[in-house]
Amino acid sequence: DFGYPQATSTEVLKSYISNQPCNVTYDKPLQRQPGKTLPSHAANKPIATSVESMRTQKNEIFVDLLERLTILVAPTGNILRSHLDGCIQMRNFLGGQPEIRMGLNEDLVIGRAERRHGYGTVVLDDCNFHESANLENFEKERSLSIMAPGGEFTLMNYRVSGEFLNSIPFTATTTVEDGDVPKSLRVCVRLKCQVPSKTHATNVVVRIPVPKATVSSSHEPLGPGQTSELKIPDKCYLWKIKKIHGGEEIILILRLNLSDMTKMAKKEVNAISMDFEIPMYICSGVTIRFLRVFEQGMMARSSHRWVRYISHSDSFVFRV
Repeated sequence: DFGYPQATSTEVLKSYISNQPCNVTYDKPLQRQPGKTLPSHAANKPIATSVESMRTQKNEIFVDLLERLTILVAPTGNILRSHLDGCIQMRNFLGGQPEIRMGLNEDLVIGRAERRHGYGTVVLDDCNFHESANLENFEKERSLSIMAPGGEFTLMNYRVSGEFLNSIPFTATTTVEDGDVPKSLRVCVRLKCQVPSKTHATNVVVRIPVPKATVSSSHEPLGPGQTSELKIPDKCYLWKIKKIHGGEEIILILRLNLSDMTKMAKKEVNAISMDFEIPMYICSGVTIRFLRVFEQGMMARSSHRWVRYISHSDSFVFRV
């Protein structure tokens, strides 16, 4: 019939349609296979926030002003290179999408070419902002209007080079001399924290390069919260300080025992590097003058605002 239907009557077709069940064979080992679940896309779907959940969840916003420092200091104490990368990070856990207003330094200057600034003025090389920031009043008032998205995002990035408004956090002087026993060196590192007395640095790590011929080391007693360790494979000596307060000065006196004393041994102790974290201290001088949240509608409620400042080391090096 070449594929063309010859009859469509239900009475005729009933005789060809069977309603009786038939058994289906299967392999028994399939029963022992572990169950599998298809991936769900529910996490990617929007969830409508109920009125009750908005009342019970915390209405908070966290703002972190972070700076990473790159410093190179000559043996004389002169700063050869100073640079920092800063950013304002926001974590938004506010209900809805209220307007957020933030004010920065009123005397903030963008661009080193601008010479009309005086002493105490905060000068940035350049900066950029998140797309949610309204810059209409930034030039006149140094204030931002933000319709912040939920979650974490970077509101502002900026760079500063050259001289900072606030002093660099640390100074260090290092002397390397012949030891009191043959084939040894005496290394003295004097470290001073220059942040305000009410501030402190934490998780400080000082890396001291040692000569390739170093086989062992010893040191004079360390203060509380200090540890040290010789890393022979890495050819360095680690001095760790848990916390050091502003204005405090600490000293490490170290003896390195060498397998062979060469003319280049002293020169191999050539540059000391540091890692640290300093809460509530910013070298650039950038500050947040105010942070306000404007709730609207029937669900308006008080919000909690948290602001903190943190400085980190990126590359902090003292030449010896």
